[in-house]
This record gives sequence, structure tokens and C-alpha cells, in this order.
Amino acid sequence: MKKRIGSVLILSVLLTLSLGVLAFGAQLNVPDQYETIQAAVDAASSGDEIFVAAGTYEEDVLVSGKSGLTFTGEEGTVLNGSLTFENTYNMAVSGFEISNPEGSGIMVRGVCAGLEITDNFIIGNKENGIDISGDTVAEDVIIKGNDVSENGKDGVNLAKGREVTIEDNVISHNGQEDARGTGIRIGGDATDVVIENNEVVGNAFANIHPQS
Repeated sequence: MKKRIGSVLILSVLLTLSLGVLAFGAQLNVPDQYETIQAAVDAASSGDEIFVAAGTYEEDVLVSGKSGLTFTGEEGTVLNGSLTFENTYNMAVSGFEISNPEGSGIMVRGVCAGLEITDNFIIGNKENGIDISGDTVAEDVIIKGNDVSENGKDGVNLAKGREVTIEDNVISHNGQEDARGTGIRIGGDATDVVIENNEVVGNAFANIHPQS
């Protein structure tokens, strides 16, 4: 009887340890393990971190139908392209410089819940720095500690969204290619928006523009 109880206890401990390991996820390294950011995204599972080493990456990255991923850029990581979140849940991105010569930097599309955009340089994009528009249902979005500057149109275009916090950012000199460009543009379909402690200066049309 004692042997049986001991075996059950050992099995329970092993199972608990196994579940604990699975819960932490893995680190997927670019370019050491995956040549491109997109390749790492395609291989990632919930709970994984995609760590991108310093360097310049010429690609448009689409994160679609994924959940629970963290994107971390090493200092000096530059994405010359777009980063699009489409139908995602619980995402976080930090440490990147994003500059898209063809369109917007970070785009949110579809149904997206739980997105943290923190400590990035989102600069010199042809259109918007951060674009939450189109056929989008976005909620619980945090935009914090970023430099969103010198983009062609708006720094942050929040056409749609619910429970969005924009705080502690530098948002400056947007509207480089469009005289109507603003620092933060709030659309009529955006609700429960908190804007605080940002440095919003020098934008073409307006620094913050509520639009219905």
C-alpha cells in the first residue's frame, strides 16, 4: 500500500512539473533560430516570446489568429515594414524601431483584445504610426512609453476601439505628408479612451483631434 501511495505522489509531482514547464512557453530567437520575424510568428504558440536581435529587418509581419505572444526587440532592432495584429488576443510588443516606407507602422485589424505597445520608436512611417481602423473591434489596448513621431499622416489613428489607454508617449511632428495629420486622432467609434501624461507637440493639423 505504501509503495502504491508513493508511486501516485511521484506521478503527481512529475505531472505538476510538466505542466509548469509548458505554461512558461519558449523563446524563439530571430535570426539565430528563425531567419525572419514572420517565420518565428508562424511557428509560435501561446505563451512564447519572440526575441529579435539587433539588426534591420525588411519585411511586413502579419500576426493572425494567435494569442499570448510577446515580441521583444533588442536595442538596435529596426523593422522596415509593418507589424499587423489581426484577430489576436493578449499580445505585447516592445523594444522595436518601426518605420514602414509604404504604409502604417503598427496596424490592428479584426477582433483584437489585449494588446500592449510599449517602449518602441514608431517613426517615419509613410502613413500612420499606429493605426486602429477599418473592420476592427479592438479592446483593452495600452499604448505607453513610445516615441511616435514624424509619420506621414497621424501618430495614432484610433478610429475604433474600447478601453484604450494612451499614456507617457512622445507624439510629435506627425503629418509630414498630409496637412491634416494629427498627433492623436480619436474617431467616433472609439469609447472609454484615456489619454494622459503624453508629450504631444508640433503635429500638422492638431495635436489631439476628437472626430465624430
